[in-house]
Amino acid sequence: MSSRQPPVPLIVYSGLAYRTIAGTKLPGIDDLISDGDGERFSDGSQPTVYLATDAGVALAEMARRLAVGLDEPIETTPHTLVRMRARVEGVADIRDTFTLRALGLPGGPIDLLDRGAARGLGARLREVPGCRGLLAPSMAMLDQPKRGNLVIFAELLPGRLESVLWPPREAGAVRFVPRPADSY
Repeated sequence: MSSRQPPVPLIVYSGLAYRTIAGTKLPGIDDLISDGDGERFSDGSQPTVYLATDAGVALAEMARRLAVGLDEPIETTPHTLVRMRARVEGVADIRDTFTLRALGLPGGPIDLLDRGAARGLGARLREVPGCRGLLAPSMAMLDQPKRGNLVIFAELLPGRLESVLWPPREAGAVRFVPRPADSY
């Protein structure tokens, strides 16, 4: 019996993908690339696209990022829910128990709550030959592990981002209208 870890299984993701964007103007494909270092599976220097696998996950992920606290007003910028088709070959489905085992994640998806661990995993997967992204459980819905996020490693695609994503289309609008606390 070999002490070597099993190879990371890679799949093809083919289906719809969603994302919310601030404002009402539809983004171009390249506008979907993350431009910050606060993301879970990239360090900020790696061009990465974060998409939800269903509209509910996209809305839950947006809600996680709202600046709401005891002394903070709720974000009132209108947002647009966009939908697009995606087809990405070479995706590690880390929602899958076998894949998690192959990657040596003993705690399962809960390990990914630690951003350092998640970024380390993203870096490791970028080194796996043929890996171009991952499917991860949504941190907003850990109780529903099959609902998740498609993370595309844009720098590892064989072509431009347009080779795996179709142009975004509007799927809905989201607007938060705060009410006075004493209105109920």
